[in-house]
Amino acid sequence: MPFWVGVEVFFVVSGFVVSRSFFSGALNPLSFMVKRITRLWPAIFFFLALSAGTLCLLRSEGGWGNENLGGNTSEFIEQAVAILFGYFINLNITRVLYVNAAMWTLSVEFQFYAAFALVVGVLKLLRCKRQTIIRSVTGITGILYALIVWQRLSVATNGSLLPPINGLIGYMSAYRFDFMLLGILCWSLSARIRIPASLSGTGFYISSFIIISAPIFLTLNNVGNSGGDAELLVVGLAFFILVLLASQDRAFHENGGQTYGFLTWIGDRSYSIYLIHFPVMALQWLVLFMFFQRAFTSDLVYGISQAVLVISVTLVLSHFVYRFIELPCNRWGARLARKIENAMGDHKPATFVSGTSELA
Repeated sequence: MPFWVGVEVFFVVSGFVVSRSFFSGALNPLSFMVKRITRLWPAIFFFLALSAGTLCLLRSEGGWGNENLGGNTSEFIEQAVAILFGYFINLNITRVLYVNAAMWTLSVEFQFYAAFALVVGVLKLLRCKRQTIIRSVTGITGILYALIVWQRLSVATNGSLLPPINGLIGYMSAYRFDFMLLGILCWSLSARIRIPASLSGTGFYISSFIIISAPIFLTLNNVGNSGGDAELLVVGLAFFILVLLASQDRAFHENGGQTYGFLTWIGDRSYSIYLIHFPVMALQWLVLFMFFQRAFTSDLVYGISQAVLVISVTLVLSHFVYRFIELPCNRWGARLARKIENAMGDHKPATFVSGTSELA
């Protein structure tokens, strides 16, 4: 499976986790945004500090590294502010800094969260009941997803099958918002179905993953990094099924064992890993250039050197960020959100759905 499609499965997982966390809580859009900001911003500040230091070091190199991996101060500030406030994908710029190559996804996240909170806020102002709010959000999600499917089929057939919609739907299609919508729909369906106990266990889920991954590989193998619209519909449905399976919590018996522990460890730090891996890759190039230029004489030597440096440094830094930045800030944000909910008279339902991650 092409590694880049991890962005799409991340969007589906994000939509699912956020829906499960929010709809099992007090349905307060303000506290929701507070928790999102305190969840995402602290690690972004670390990422920006690391990126700034990386750009300074590359500037001292003054050659290929600075030209291709670096950037000037004005570029850095403009893009850093856009990353923090969620409009990075809306910037009109000539180039994206190398260290920011993955940051477009954060704009999708921020804009999705803002729209999510706005819809819930409007429904609460209309004094809708909890179940009405949940059903309304799910219904709006289904309509938007259907319209994006229409748009993708239109683009895939050059308008011969269906006329294009463009506008907001075209924007959402271009930036993969439909994958986050699938996460909401996946949460809604997971609350209504249960996979039989006989179909549990690691073997069943690994087999399911292989079977579902096959159409992803076949449809995307010849498409390239942008993916085709028809192919992305296949990817979305495959990831929808994968997340739905994972939501049943039956892949690992009693959630124990070394494999479960390792995957949980990686999952807890995945946000920091995702943020910092590009600055770390730029730093590893500089380190090899300064201290081990033999690495550039062979693709094999460079690949091994890059893998060793990037993986080890990224894991160490991501553990530091998770342990000393993400966790404390997330706990503080949760306390602040509870104060907001109490002040506004919003409370969790009696049938609270447990099991959400501490960093949901």
